[in-house]
Amino acid sequence: MDQNIQVDAVDTRWPYRAGYPRLLRPSVTCEPIDKEANPIHEAQFEALQSRINTIIDHYNIPRGPHSPEVVYRAQRWGSFMLPRVIVDCIYEKGKSDSKMWAKAVTEIYTAAKQAAEEGKEIGVELCDRRFADTSHICTPPDSGRLKANWEEGLGYRHQILQLFENLPTMFQVMIPVGRCAAGWREYEWTTVVLFEAMNAEDVVWDFLEERVRSILPGSIDIEIRQRAAPLFCGGDLGAIADEVNLAQYARPPRAGCEISQQNDNTKAGTMGGYVITENTDTKERTTFGVTNAHVALANYKETSFDAPAGEGISIQSPGAKKVKKSEKKFLKYLAETEERIETQHEIIEAVQESDPNVSQLSKNALSIDEPKLVALKEGLQLVQSNLSIGTVHSAKLGYRDYTITSPTSPTSTTTTLSTTSPVLPTSTIIITTTTTTNTTITRQIEKFLMDLALIKMDCLTDTRAEEIYLQENADNPPIPKNTTCNFWGVDSLVNPQDAEKHIKVVSRLSRSGSYTMGIVSDFRAVTVVGEKGLPGSWEVESWAITCPRRLHSLDDDEPGPWPFASPGDSGSFIIAAAGWEYDGHDNKITMLSMRQEALLGRNNYSSQPFIVGLLFATSHDLDITYFIPFDAVKSEIESMTGEKLVWPQKRSEALQEVEERLLSWLKAK
Repeated sequence: MDQNIQVDAVDTRWPYRAGYPRLLRPSVTCEPIDKEANPIHEAQFEALQSRINTIIDHYNIPRGPHSPEVVYRAQRWGSFMLPRVIVDCIYEKGKSDSKMWAKAVTEIYTAAKQAAEEGKEIGVELCDRRFADTSHICTPPDSGRLKANWEEGLGYRHQILQLFENLPTMFQVMIPVGRCAAGWREYEWTTVVLFEAMNAEDVVWDFLEERVRSILPGSIDIEIRQRAAPLFCGGDLGAIADEVNLAQYARPPRAGCEISQQNDNTKAGTMGGYVITENTDTKERTTFGVTNAHVALANYKETSFDAPAGEGISIQSPGAKKVKKSEKKFLKYLAETEERIETQHEIIEAVQESDPNVSQLSKNALSIDEPKLVALKEGLQLVQSNLSIGTVHSAKLGYRDYTITSPTSPTSTTTTLSTTSPVLPTSTIIITTTTTTNTTITRQIEKFLMDLALIKMDCLTDTRAEEIYLQENADNPPIPKNTTCNFWGVDSLVNPQDAEKHIKVVSRLSRSGSYTMGIVSDFRAVTVVGEKGLPGSWEVESWAITCPRRLHSLDDDEPGPWPFASPGDSGSFIIAAAGWEYDGHDNKITMLSMRQEALLGRNNYSSQPFIVGLLFATSHDLDITYFIPFDAVKSEIESMTGEKLVWPQKRSEALQEVEERLLSWLKAK
């Protein structure tokens, strides 16, 4: 490789990076290089470092806190790497000059090649390391022009997808998101169109990136990142807590419990919660657990499943891998405790007459270890018991047609009645009934992902699904004691920009029992499942959830927000509630008045959490989560079972029933 390069050969695709040869796309890490593999010996590097400092100062490029070093620059989730001299510089928007950085790269590269051992490869990269290391995907800032022209208007989305029509699978997700660097560079918060690439280093991306830029307005950037893992990504042993949590073995299983196929090494997922269907003829009701098809079937290809009579795939909770690990821990603790007890008995027998003090200490230790042994045996018995919760009744992994209906602003009529309430003092009670007179706007999505499985529950005995409560939570989101999701609702998802009615803040109950918060994206993601052109592959749309900017710097001890979802969380319910606020976003939805709730005798009736959707995938490392809206889930449940979903109830219908019931009661008075 020539020791001298021209300025136009330097890669300056990112304003905070410049290098030669070609730079890797993010995310990129610095990996240590062995002394034997280092192309520049220590003695030569000292002279090179002095030369680098001279060049950087000559071009007035501010230095970063890290000294120049030779490292492997490697893709975090890929296989590409190259030894490079990396020089830490400070990038300032509007001040840093890419041409000056490129000129510095040419001179440093010449010096590095002269210092390197003959025949060994070496590259150079100037990089604002703190900026690059803290740059992350997040909720985008307001970008009204892009929203107006993404699916409608100029149709950027359609134009972009046309570029990929005759190509193999290039990405698994495309969606507009935010990009931000932490610390004082939060002013860099901007909207980008993200591509989660199958192979970010495919040179075809250079052509595609140029074409995509020609479609989008200049204010919208493009971010092409190497995917970390497939979208359908189950949990594994690495995600399991070190200590055994026996609450996860409780019956009936709580919403958000970990599940897997019974006695199998398949990856674990989550059972989001329960639904109840009713046979329209016999009125017989059935309770099902809800999860993803790819979790229940351990299959990531398009499929439909109906359990044959008398057969089925058995599901257990917790997952089989966690149970095996828990059993191993219990056996280890049992052996250690039994050994300690045996030793204490031997000490007592040996010294109880000659040394009463030592004997008493051993008796004290026994008073602790013997009850612990009983508890450990009970725990082991629980872990080794039959942990089956039911069998897979039916499942669907594929796509469905889906219609988005956006209601226009309704007109309303108000009826005012005066009555004496058994709950309130005599007063004027206002009941408002709303009648929509405007038309609705509909849009047909030809392919919308469906990833649903129903588990016929065998472990509920006399417990009703309505009595299996969510984990109580005092922080954000607030979940009061004895709360369950009696409703589902998606009406305010279809028009997120409606100032009066919108659902933006959502949560998810994790397998550990904790809650995470996220923000519903204004843009639906394009997700590609499987290899294009091969059987079982398809391109579908899905709703997405993003997370706030991480504004702390690398030097801060305080971590950023927890990821909304992690591998193994597939199958979780996405929930929301009126009044929730997060990162400057909120939920505004139809509510009963305080007087109506008082008349009903149930305070906070309309503010309780409700189900919004079913989580099916996450972009690992990007903190983007994808879900199926619950109206589509409901339709699929009714199609699978041939029965009507009666619980949870549609929220808008439940509120309307309450209003009508109160109105009738007041009129009767």
